[in-house]
Amino acid sequence: MKIAICDDEPLARERLCDLVEGSTHEASVVAVAANGQEAIEAVEQHDPDVILLDIRMPGLDGIAAAKTWVDQLRPLVIFCTAYDDQALAAFDVAAIDYLVKPIRQRRLDSALSRAQRVLLNEPGQAGRNHFSIRLGRQLFLLPVVDVLYLHADHKYTLLRHANGEALIEEPLTALEQEFGDRFIRVHRNALVARSAVTGLVRNDAGRNCVQVREIDDLLEVSRRRLPEIRKIIQSL
Repeated sequence: MKIAICDDEPLARERLCDLVEGSTHEASVVAVAANGQEAIEAVEQHDPDVILLDIRMPGLDGIAAAKTWVDQLRPLVIFCTAYDDQALAAFDVAAIDYLVKPIRQRRLDSALSRAQRVLLNEPGQAGRNHFSIRLGRQLFLLPVVDVLYLHADHKYTLLRHANGEALIEEPLTALEQEFGDRFIRVHRNALVARSAVTGLVRNDAGRNCVQVREIDDLLEVSRRRLPEIRKIIQSL
């Protein structure tokens, strides 16, 4: 993997370079930058696979720089910061990880493993790691792995998890494209987490439904999707 590093502190840049060199992955540093604008220029010149990006920097900060690449696969953004209060903003710009300094070798290696899976487009590994959800006036991060199913609700999508539910203003079709095989489409209005499926049963009305772990909800399977869902369940 080709890695770019952006941090306004020279010692922090050196530390990140050392961590990349000591990584268990085949990774090399191809560019180093001291602020957001330099990072944008470095990405244009060197086309790195991943950028290790600080957030709070003079001039253009890391969040603003990351917005430049939010609709692109490259570079994948891993934020490296001394502060833990910017996670929501980080995931809003599609960062694949958020490392709080001091960064340890094992933690960086874990983030690079995630980046490698995304770059190789392994099933279920693309997309965000968290959803930003609003409860009243507060924002929270809901890990994608905790979501049991997604259900279209007019202009919103309902995220169902073991402890409740939340609404986001994102269309179901876009979420299906983003997360690949992590979720299975069972109906035109529903996606179920592959890992959450426990069986195929009939409801009181005699319709075929997917059983979902940890909750009592049954999700109806459309006739068009039924043969494929049966195959998927048999292979689980």
